Formats: sequence, C-alpha cells, structure tokens
Amino acid sequence: MATTALRTTLMVGLLCLGVQLGEPATLRALRWGLLIVYLTALINGLALQGWDLTQLRLSHPYVTPVSLGMAGALGLWLSLETRPEEQWRQGFPWRLVLGVLGLLTAVLSGSRGPLAVAFLGTLLLLGWHRGRRWRVLVITLLSTVALGALLLGERSQQRPLERLFTLDLTGRDLIWEDGLSVAQTLPWAGTGTLLLGPRIAPPGDSCTWFEALEVRGVGCPAAVEQVNNAWVFAHNGVVQALGETGLIGTAGLFLLLGAVLAAASGGPPLILTLVGGLLVGDLTDNVTLVPGPFFCAVFWLAAGGALARNPPRWSAAGKWGGALLLVMAFPIWTHFLPSNLDRQIRLTGLISPTSWRSDEPYTAAAQFRIPPGPYRVQLRSCRQSCVTVASHSFSSTGEAGAWQWLLGPLPSSRQVGGADGQPYELELRLWPGRSTPWRTRALASISWKVTVNP
Repeated sequence: MATTALRTTLMVGLLCLGVQLGEPATLRALRWGLLIVYLTALINGLALQGWDLTQLRLSHPYVTPVSLGMAGALGLWLSLETRPEEQWRQGFPWRLVLGVLGLLTAVLSGSRGPLAVAFLGTLLLLGWHRGRRWRVLVITLLSTVALGALLLGERSQQRPLERLFTLDLTGRDLIWEDGLSVAQTLPWAGTGTLLLGPRIAPPGDSCTWFEALEVRGVGCPAAVEQVNNAWVFAHNGVVQALGETGLIGTAGLFLLLGAVLAAASGGPPLILTLVGGLLVGDLTDNVTLVPGPFFCAVFWLAAGGALARNPPRWSAAGKWGGALLLVMAFPIWTHFLPSNLDRQIRLTGLISPTSWRSDEPYTAAAQFRIPPGPYRVQLRSCRQSCVTVASHSFSSTGEAGAWQWLLGPLPSSRQVGGADGQPYELELRLWPGRSTPWRTRALASISWKVTVNP
C-alpha cells in the first residue's frame, strides 16, 4: 500500500505541476539538464572507447542506454519546437547544439525503441508545420539520420539501421511470458506497485546496476540490494500494469491515459508529440512508469498541461484508452493469432533431474532434431507463477545437434509463490532465434516436476 500511495502521489503531483506550468514552452528549461546528460555520456564514452564511439553502445554513469536514447529524442523535439508567433531561426545556436547532440546521443545509444520514438515524434511535431521549408527540413533530417546510422553500422559491424527495422524483440517475449504468469496468478489487484520486478527478475540476482559503473569496479551498494529488483520492468505497459495492479488498476490507468491522449490531440504540437511519442515507447519499455528512469516526469508534466487546456469527455477518454489498450496489449492477443508451427521439431534427448539440492544451481539439458536455423532454449521454474531460470541461443544444422545445457538457481517461494518444500514444475521451451511482435509463442515445450531437498 505504501508504494501504491507513493506512485499515486507522484502522478498527481506531476499532473498538477503540469497544470501550473501551462505553456509547453516552459519545458524548454529541460534543455540545460539534457545538455549535461549528453556531454557526460560522450565524455564517459570517450574514456571507455577513445575517439571511436562506435565500438560499444553509448553509456552513462547513472543513465541506461534506453534512457539516453529517450533523452536524445527529447532534445531533438525541443530544438524543433516553436511558438505560434516565433520563427525557427530565433535561438538558432542553442537549437543547433541541442538538436545535433540529441540526435548523436540517440543514434549512439543503440536503442531501437528510443530511435523509433524520435522518428515518430519528429514526424508528429513537424506535421503541424505545412510550409515547404519544414518538409525540406524533415526530409533532410531523416536522410541524415539514416546515412549516419548506416555509416556507424559499417564501422561497428552492428548495423544499427538494420537493427532498428528488424523488429527483433531481443528476449522481451520471455519477460512478457513471466510477467503474464504473475498476472494470471493475481488477476484482480496484482502484486502491488514496484513489486513485480522481484517476481520476474532472474533467481539469485538481487541487484540491477549500471554497466558503466560495473566496468570501473563499482559494485552494487548494499542499500540498492535491499530494494530487491524493484526497478526490473516487464518492458510493456500493459504487462507491467496487469502484473502490478491487476485488471482493476489497468482499467483505471488506461482510462486516465485515454483522457490524456484525447486532451493532447487538440493541444499544441509539442504536447501531442511528448504524449504520443513517449507512449509509443511503452510498447517495448516502460517509459511512463512512475517512478522510473525513462524521463517519465516529462510525460506526466505534458499530460497535466494537456488536461488543463482541453479537458476531455468521459466517452472520448474511454475510446482513446480502449484503442491504446488494444494496441499495447499485443503480447497477449498475438498468442491467439494463427501460427504455422514447424511440425519437424523433435526432442531427441532430455536430461531432467526430478530431485535436487536447494543449495546447488539446477542443471538440465536437451538435444533437438530441428530444421536449420537460429533458435533459443529457455528453462522456466513454476509454482503459482513462473520465472526464467536460464536461456541461451544456438544454431541448428538440421541434424541431431549438440546438447543444450541450461544452468541456474531455482527461485524461492517468495518469488514464485507456494510453500517451502512444494515441488517445482520445470518447463523447457524452444523458441525461434529471432522473435517478432506478431510471433510471441514458443515452438515447443516439455515440463516435469522437481523436488528440492534441503
């Protein structure tokens, strides 16, 4: 209850502050903080990689790569925003610096979600300006981004532009499955605010820390370990809401988001861009979640300004919220789409111990005869809910290949429910090597019971 009250207080406070700020131009004050973030990230990148910043994804001592991408998108939008009576050339020096650094940060972050948000938000923002100069600017801007990403891809052999359009979920489908298993266990009220993370985090991992600090030997502080993975997210707005607040809380949240969208649709271009663009980020991340590391405060400030300017009707809020819920819930309804599962999958060997010591990592192995191509294998442990114990990728040549070994600690009763001493149900799943938003089901699975001995 305390965490729920904290989140509600923060959301209401940010909405009220957004109402007080009023004009979207007041958000320009963010540019000074964004410039500090950009410069800190670039300095940190130079210290780790030298002048060739394409070797690794751009990092920051206390900002994640996804957050850096979002920061880049925000800077780009603020550099392009103008008041009705204002010419774009006014303040050109700060617009140029903010826009270039923001674009560079978004590209070097290597995060496809923020890059997509930056593209869509920019098109949304500039779509309100119908002059020929704005169309030329849009084409030039997008062409520059595409060329820059292509050149970076050739140098770093990571192909960020190709990666942006592959739609590979990079393991998010496994997280969604774990999050939905928690939602099925607690369908009405969920786990509670900030309590989903400990249920879906890898067993035995009590801390999520910054990579840039780990590289320098700065480990996870004891105070952060006490939080117990509260900042592990489900990487989707609907899955996160269902896991934390259940059906009741999810309905209320999306009614509020529908009201914000309805209000923003009739507001200034910058407000609509901030609201619409950041909600796009919720498809594969949790950008608007309060409190969170993805500039969520900016979204709720813009939402407050939109609601103050154009209060919507309940019917409009319901329609916008329902449409948003339907789109964002694709990890759920894609399970029901027709799927041509390969019938040539064959399990030729399985090592699955049914008894195990509680102080040792569990070990399982499988051997497959499957068509050639890339695959992933996942081991899940379930009681009331499920969590991924281990997973890895492999390639098949079409013949009975090597054994695929999976090793990881079994979760505690606090993480997956049930009573101490109750048997686990272990599940081994075979997935395509690359997942897509419309294909979020495992190719095959097998399960067995495991009794843990003290």
